Amino acid sequence: MGYDESWNRPHPPGPDESWQESDCYWFFDNKARVGGYHRIGQTPNKNGGAGQVMSFFFKEGGQRFRHVVEYPSDECVRGEADQKVGSHTVESLGDDRIRYTFSETDCAADLEFYEQFYTPRNWMKEDDEHAAAIEEGFNTDGHLEVAGKVKGRVRIGDQEYDIDAFAQRDRSWGNRDWSTARQGRQITGTIGKSLSWTAVVGQLAENGFVFKVGFVARDGETTDIEDIKVLASIDYDGFTVGAMKTRLVLTDGTHVDLAGPAIQGFMTIWQSPADSLVVSQNIVEAEHGGAKGMSNFDCTFRPRKGTYIPTKDDISLSCLENGLHDAADYSELAW
Repeated sequence: MGYDESWNRPHPPGPDESWQESDCYWFFDNKARVGGYHRIGQTPNKNGGAGQVMSFFFKEGGQRFRHVVEYPSDECVRGEADQKVGSHTVESLGDDRIRYTFSETDCAADLEFYEQFYTPRNWMKEDDEHAAAIEEGFNTDGHLEVAGKVKGRVRIGDQEYDIDAFAQRDRSWGNRDWSTARQGRQITGTIGKSLSWTAVVGQLAENGFVFKVGFVARDGETTDIEDIKVLASIDYDGFTVGAMKTRLVLTDGTHVDLAGPAIQGFMTIWQSPADSLVVSQNIVEAEHGGAKGMSNFDCTFRPRKGTYIPTKDDISLSCLENGLHDAADYSELAW
């Protein structure tokens, strides 16, 4: 199924309780040293309808703000070109421009994804055993990935920042069952038009199958991934990521090496009756061939393989509590 602009707008919900639709983007402004991760999602068929927001914005050396909240159906809106959860709104403006806004007491943003570096596409090849392995539990109807740039304004605490930054966005719709995954890594980002990447390596809970999907975009052309090697430098707590190192092996026989330190990170917890998924999201200042850009490094951990939920006392630097906090000093993990 080829891309068209309808991918950017809300889709009719399917019948399954696990059907969801979510918009997500992440960015890092190297000049302002401000970054963020923002997900707006809805599960229209679950518990009478619900919405989810995952929001994390930071100023390196300043403050950071985490807002991970589920909202009831009366605070969720699905329009023809937009969806809204609480104050958090994503709107398709046409011409592949997407506007994201929200306003909380300690943080607000008005950002537009205004430039894309390649035609949006699904993260995986069709008719591939790795794609087939994860389609049943994740994004059964569709998934969009594209890197580019965002611009606008962000307020963290009482400080406002002008943003013009490398970014990546995605939109997914379809059935999603978090319990199908055991553990994994997702590496997405860009250094500009010359190179962007989307890579996912994970393991299914049911049979242990390790799937590897994704692609690299170079000057507007995408090449699928054959293999992924990824290493995370992790602090003593087993959750806080200090740095990323990745090799993406492509179907054309070439490979791309990426590395860089984490700037800030936060954590989310996905629970099921039998287990819990502990997810660490990290904004990384990624580098390739001397050029710097940004990457979101998503690490899924189940260190106790059970229902234990970590608390802030278990965590060294990653942010686990909602609200406004001083940004952690990640420089101590980068040497």
